[in-house]
Amino acid sequence: MHPKIFTSEEVELPPQHVANFLESVNRELCVRYLEFLIEERHEESNIYHDRLAELCLKMTVNAKKAGDEGISQLK
Repeated sequence: MHPKIFTSEEVELPPQHVANFLESVNRELCVRYLEFLIEERHEESNIYHDRLAELCLKMTVNAKKAGDEGISQLK
């Protein structure tokens, strides 16, 4: 998948739909897209900021759980 289609100035896709699609494919892609919206497109809507925070928290919790499971298996 080429991410430029989602960030192109020539194509105006609804950001909420793009974020939903990307999250269904890969959370990290969705995070990158939300960061793009906030940093490059100067999106100020709380929807995108809150969603970015929620995704980052979910990814952190999942990474911690995976790390804890890996450590317990080593013992």
